[in-house]
Amino acid sequence: MRSKQQAATDLNARRRHGRADRERALVRAAIKLFASHGYEATTTREIAAYAGCSEGLIHRYFKSKEGLLRAVMSSHTSQRMLELAEHLPVSDSLEEEMRQLMYWEVNRMWQDRNFLRIALQRAMLDPKIARSVRHLGPARLAKVHRRSAAELPESAWLR
Repeated sequence: MRSKQQAATDLNARRRHGRADRERALVRAAIKLFASHGYEATTTREIAAYAGCSEGLIHRYFKSKEGLLRAVMSSHTSQRMLELAEHLPVSDSLEEEMRQLMYWEVNRMWQDRNFLRIALQRAMLDPKIARSVRHLGPARLAKVHRRSAAELPESAWLR
């Protein structure tokens, strides 16, 4: 027979797991709706309905629609960095690594077109979002690309 403490621990674990699932659902819904309708035109009520959650959870988890947008940006960038580390094998040459990285980036941009639509629109209109976009993703990747490109011999660019 389980004790009350074990039952309470199990309930808390289910709640935490449920919260994470709901947060992911809200972020996915926000990406979809922000990309298709625009950030300004999308309401938190629509996002919640699309995610199958109550609107109050957006405010509880993210504090505001802007907080949800920041979560979208952060979630995307974190996922992208994990995928980069996971899917790009170390190559025998820097040239081959650069080719793989560029190919991966082009494919990711196509797959991330909805996210990019949101990020670029908001970055042009909101200086705080622009700083986040510069800080979280593209600027950091651009530095890596520039550093790697500077290390490539000129002959690699002539092919």
